[in-house]
Amino acid sequence: MRAASVRQIGLGMGCALLISACGSGVTDLSASSGPLLTVHARLDPAALATATGAPLRASVVWAAVPGLDIVCLRYAAKSPKLAAACPDPLRLRPGSIEPVFPAPNADGLSFDIPLSRLPATSVSVGTVTGRIAWGSVLVGEDLDGDGQAVFSGRWRRNQVQGSGGGGMGGSGAAGNPDGATDGATDTGITVLPPKDGLLAASFITLLEPQQRLGFREGDFDAGSLFYPAPGCPQPPKGFSVVRASAYPILPGSLPGPCQVDDPATGVVKAAPVGAAQVRDLACNTPPGRVQNPNQADHNGPGGMGRPAPIPKGTAECLSPELALYVGDGNCPSVTLYALKGCSEDPECKKPDWDVVKTPPDWWPCTGATP
Repeated sequence: MRAASVRQIGLGMGCALLISACGSGVTDLSASSGPLLTVHARLDPAALATATGAPLRASVVWAAVPGLDIVCLRYAAKSPKLAAACPDPLRLRPGSIEPVFPAPNADGLSFDIPLSRLPATSVSVGTVTGRIAWGSVLVGEDLDGDGQAVFSGRWRRNQVQGSGGGGMGGSGAAGNPDGATDGATDTGITVLPPKDGLLAASFITLLEPQQRLGFREGDFDAGSLFYPAPGCPQPPKGFSVVRASAYPILPGSLPGPCQVDDPATGVVKAAPVGAAQVRDLACNTPPGRVQNPNQADHNGPGGMGRPAPIPKGTAECLSPELALYVGDGNCPSVTLYALKGCSEDPECKKPDWDVVKTPPDWWPCTGATP
């Protein structure tokens, strides 16, 4: 099957997986004089093929609940440019990173990573009777020489002030922006890429075999859609290593083999990652936005004297009522301008705005063929 077809299946499946994944987490009882666990990891030497010679570092990242990208889900099949900008919907979305970044042992490929605290509550998902956190070992190059291994980028919202002048919004870590400035209008994002280079990961996407760290408290919900691992036995309470096969997304496919090991004695293997996976983790951009075009129109109610938000000739008309704008660069922002819709869904049944009969004068899709 073509890679594009698998990606489209993943986009559809991602909707079902992401909608039900929620929860607030466990209580951090991690105060301790020594590590709770030392993770033993090993780098696949094949990952060094793309290395530059900078010092190697390892880290443990705990996965967050991925956001549902309605623009990619609905329209990627209609736009090759959008499809290229959309990340893997079944990827690991970084939530929190452990503040330890060991160098390799004397063999140059193995790492011992001490964990001195439990996963943060924000990445422990479930109910009041039980929660689970999933993590990945990442290995890469410390390109800026600061002794750390941070492979996920930061981004900031670009804002135009509603009164007397412009400004920029604050920056956010792990895909979480600071709150919007009062009276400001969002005009897109600027990505601040990571300074280190990812080479390998033990868990990067559900579409490939995984060696993921787990931390379970209380009961385990086998039906949870928070990074599901069908065919795997229940992980024990506390820490574990789950060696799962790729998620069976094709119709009629069955789960592959899986085993659960003791992380105190087992070794977590970090496999080489592809360029698209490096980009997805490095960009870590927020989902595409759905916007009322009159909020950015110089003649509309949110005008404030600004010009048209879409550079002339760059919009892609998905229909007479939908204008898609995909930014440039390695981490492009995505905005869907809809003459009718809601900020969460351009096809909502009860739209928050409807300017079909009064589009802004810059509207590029008048008369476009659906």
